[in-house]
Amino acid sequence: VVSSGDSGATTPSYASLYSDAVADPKRPAEEVARDPLRHPAEILAFAQLAPGDKVADIRPGAGYFTRLFSDVVGPTGRVYAFVPERTMARENPTADLLVAAYPNVTRVNGLLDSMTYAEPLDMIFMSQEYHDFHIPGFNTDVAKMNAAVFAARISRARSRAVRRMRRATRSRASGRG
Repeated sequence: VVSSGDSGATTPSYASLYSDAVADPKRPAEEVARDPLRHPAEILAFAQLAPGDKVADIRPGAGYFTRLFSDVVGPTGRVYAFVPERTMARENPTADLLVAAYPNVTRVNGLLDSMTYAEPLDMIFMSQEYHDFHIPGFNTDVAKMNAAVFAARISRARSRAVRRMRRATRSRASGRG
C-alpha cells in the first residue's frame, strides 16, 4: 500500500505496522491508558517512521515513544534513547530497562548541545522537552543543540521534528479541531 503526499511523491503506508506497535503487549497499561490523548498511530504516521529507520528519542522518560519506535523500525533499525548527562543519574535506570526489553534500543548519554550518534539518523524526537532546554539549569546552548540535531539528521532529505501537539489535542477535545 502506498500513499501520496502533497509533493505527489509515492511513499509506503505503514498503517498496519503502526497499529501493531500500538498493540504491543509489552507496553505498560499506564502508557496504553494515555493513547487516547497522545494519538500514537497518528504521531507515527505524521513522522513517516519506517522499518530500518534510525531514531533518537531525546529524554525518553518511561519509554512511551521509545517502545513504539522500536516496534516500527524493527530489527534493521535502531532507537537511541538519549539521556542528557544532567539527568542520567535519575533517568539511566529506566533507559536501561528499555534496552533490556528491546534489542534495537541503545542508551546514549551526552550533552544536549553536542549530542552525536554512531550513524546518521532519520528522525530526532522530543516529546514535551524542547521548552525545558531553555531553562538555565539545563546549561544548554539551544542554538548549538539545534545545530547538533541537524548535523545528526542527515541520512534522508526528510526532517521530522515531532513534538506532542497540545493545541491539536485540546482543539479535538473541545470540538474546535
